[in-house]
Amino acid sequence: MPADLKILRRERLVNISVRGTFNDADLDRFLRELVQGHALAFGKIVDLRGAAIGLSPSALMQHAGKLAAYASQGDVGPLALVVDATTRIDASVLASLAAAERPCRIFEDTIEAVDWLRTCLMPGVIVR
Repeated sequence: MPADLKILRRERLVNISVRGTFNDADLDRFLRELVQGHALAFGKIVDLRGAAIGLSPSALMQHAGKLAAYASQGDVGPLALVVDATTRIDASVLASLAAAERPCRIFEDTIEAVDWLRTCLMPGVIVR
């Protein structure tokens, strides 16, 4: 499995680490785990450093639709993507991941990403 998901309930964070090629089945599994774990509203940090995203445009559209449906039912939580020069990701993938109405940013540093997510999750703070 090229990816790992950890739900940190006390911090209201989800940590996803992707290695190798991340595909359609991986994204489906993560969405299921987030829904079953009641963690959609949590902040999500997705570490894509060194990863390749192997999703077709049609799969991206399908997942964007799922995210939009989840967002219409409640909060999907902020998303922080961590990338580096070796990350192989198409811009359409980023657009798909950010499709839901939520704060979304791209970082090169994990600590900065976590700090930003914590700010997003503070009561009364609106981050765009």
